[in-house]
Amino acid sequence: MRKFFRREDGFSLLEALVALAIVALGLEFAVTAAGAGLAATQQERRGVEALARCRSHLAELGAPAALIPGEHTGEDGQGYRYRTRVTLLDVAPPRRALLLGGVTTALSTALYRIEVTVSWRNRAAERAVRLETYALANFDGATASNDRLSAAAAR
Repeated sequence: MRKFFRREDGFSLLEALVALAIVALGLEFAVTAAGAGLAATQQERRGVEALARCRSHLAELGAPAALIPGEHTGEDGQGYRYRTRVTLLDVAPPRRALLLGGVTTALSTALYRIEVTVSWRNRAAERAVRLETYALANFDGATASNDRLSAAAAR
C-alpha cells in the first residue's frame, strides 16, 4: 500500500522559517519591553529613595536650633548628593512672653524658608528631588541665635 503525501500533511521549509522569524521578532519585542520596564522600575526606586533622603534632611532641619541661615552640600552615599538651604525671610519685632517659672522675657519670631534637594546621576542625565517648606522659630534674648536674627533683621 502506497501512501501519497499531500500538501496538508505538514509544513514546507519556507513556512517553518517564516513562523520562526515571527516568533523571534515577538521574543525580541518582549525582551525589549521587559528591559524598558526594569529600567523604569529601577529609576522609580531611585526616585523614591531620593525622596526619603530628602525628607530625612528636612526633618533634621525642622528643629528651631538647626535653623541657621546658609547653604550646605555633601555626599549622601550610594551616588546621592544633597543640598540644604535655609533662608531667613523675616523677623517679627520682639514681644514680651511669660516663660515657665514666672520669668518674663522678650521673644522674637523668625520665618525661615527651608529647601532640600537630593540629586543623583541616571545614565547621562542628572535627576533631582526637591522639597521646600517654611518654619517659624521663637528666640528669646538669651540665645546666641538672637544676635544672628538681629543682624539679619537690620539688613
